[in-house]
Amino acid sequence: MTPDDVGILLTIAKLLGATTVIEIGHGRNLRYMKALTEAGLEVLGVEKDPSSVRSAETLGLTSITADAITEAERILRTHNPDLVYSVRPPYELASDIVKVYAPKVPVTLKPMTGEEGDLPTPDIVKRRWYLYLPRHRSASRT
Repeated sequence: MTPDDVGILLTIAKLLGATTVIEIGHGRNLRYMKALTEAGLEVLGVEKDPSSVRSAETLGLTSITADAITEAERILRTHNPDLVYSVRPPYELASDIVKVYAPKVPVTLKPMTGEEGDLPTPDIVKRRWYLYLPRHRSASRT
C-alpha cells in the first residue's frame, strides 16, 4: 500500500458520496480499513478468516466473519453500503465480487498484478483501481 493507494480509494469514495463502505477479504492487511475509518467513513470488513476478524477488532475496526459471496444479499441488506472495495483479491474472488455486488452498488478493486485482463471491463480505471458502477442502482437497492 502506498499513501497514493489510500488517496485514490478516498477520492473514489468522496466522488461517489460514500459514507458507508465495505472491504471484502481484508485478511491481516488492515491499513485501508484503518485509513478510511480515520477519514470519517463507516467501514465494515467482511472476511472468512476469524483470526483476521479478531485482529481487526483489536484495533477497534468493525469486521464480520462471513462468506462475502454466498452471503452478499444479507450483507447488502443489513449494512447498505455506498461502496464495496477489495485490495488485491485473487481472480476468482474479484470476478465474483463484480458479478454479485456491482449490479447493486459501486465496486472498486485493485486487482492482483497480471490478473487485470481477466476481469470484466471496468467503467473507470485510475492507477490500477478498477471502478464498476451499477446500471440500475436505485431500483436494485431496496
